[in-house]
Amino acid sequence: MKKAQISFEFIVLFAILFFVFISLAGFFPIGMDMVSSTKGLAENMANDIKVKAITASLSTSDFSTEINIPSKINSARIRIEIYDSPDNLVLIKNWNDGEHLARAFLPKIDSVIPASDPSLPVKKLIIRKDVARNNLSIEVIN
Repeated sequence: MKKAQISFEFIVLFAILFFVFISLAGFFPIGMDMVSSTKGLAENMANDIKVKAITASLSTSDFSTEINIPSKINSARIRIEIYDSPDNLVLIKNWNDGEHLARAFLPKIDSVIPASDPSLPVKKLIIRKDVARNNLSIEVIN
């Protein structure tokens, strides 16, 4: 083989590999943006739940608020888990693989009323404060 033929083959091979690399690198940021925006939206939802729970806990009169929960964030189906004492935590997970998308610590929750069917997605949360009993509860509805 001549040196010129080897260098030509090297240039062609390098050009093909460079094209493949650039093509794959073009798709990578799109996937990263989708993941980061899904987690960002889930964190916003968890913080919204946290703010409403704090508002209810600080209320000096009976308080009730409803939070409508979407079944998906971007293309990810979500599952919401709420834990009362001692954890006082809300977790938003990916339904398929259980990956944690967001979490937020809540004020002291006296009781969590679970959904009637845990296999269905959560549609609504109702946060209630009963001043007479000084009780903060979250009801999960699907």
